Amino acid sequence: MRSHWTNPTIVRRPTIAVLSAAAVLIACDQPAGPSRTGGRILADAQAGTVSAHGNGQVALTEECGFVVAGVCSGGGQGAQFSFDFSGDNTGTEVVPVLGQFSVKFRETGDVVTYEGVATITPASHLLFVFNATCTFTPAGGTPFSVTACYLTAIDEANSDYFNTNFSAPLAFGFAGGTVVSGGMNID
Repeated sequence: MRSHWTNPTIVRRPTIAVLSAAAVLIACDQPAGPSRTGGRILADAQAGTVSAHGNGQVALTEECGFVVAGVCSGGGQGAQFSFDFSGDNTGTEVVPVLGQFSVKFRETGDVVTYEGVATITPASHLLFVFNATCTFTPAGGTPFSVTACYLTAIDEANSDYFNTNFSAPLAFGFAGGTVVSGGMNID
């Protein structure tokens, strides 16, 4: 029986130099400490911009009174969402950004959209739209404005979270929970 050491693999000096350089480059590209402390991803405070991008689905929904007064629908097929916000990194804890989001209620086909200002908290990987005016478009109707429109999205290390809620006189809607498909990146 032949020893496996009889014909060893020969590694030439240039190969060793190339592999060493690659290892140094990879090591230098890593954060100094753990990248996911406390269940969250650390943001790059040196970046020139901050951004929040995502799309996916959540299972929990409820809409009441938008199409027919006093009639609610919820659960069912959940909601599909997308968002895209970005802005200059001001170096502050909370950074103002511009962009848009859209949420489609899969059970009814109704859609809520928003375009405007939001905030990103890079260290917490949090996107927040507070007390804005959104557009509600019923599946078979005319779009109208809804006030008290909110959005919260959190890019967690193990699971992402998305929530939007909005209201109008005698009507309200909600879609949220842990993201069941899709994903997001907020930093």
